[in-house]
Amino acid sequence: MSGKRTIPFGKYNGRSIDQIAESDEGLLYLDWLIGREWLKAELRRDLQAYLDQPTIKAEVKRLLDEQ
Repeated sequence: MSGKRTIPFGKYNGRSIDQIAESDEGLLYLDWLIGREWLKAELRRDLQAYLDQPTIKAEVKRLLDEQ
């Protein structure tokens, strides 16, 4: 269910976590977003659950290693 949550602001306003993560740029944005102090607790919880999935975590690591 966490991937269905929509982002209510910014460039990805109204798009779900799943939709954002379809691109490398979007996945890196989600990884960046989780570190923002101003992120509301409910969205943080769902985003963290999404990013903690083993396949997602591995993909984020791969992308970060390529930078």
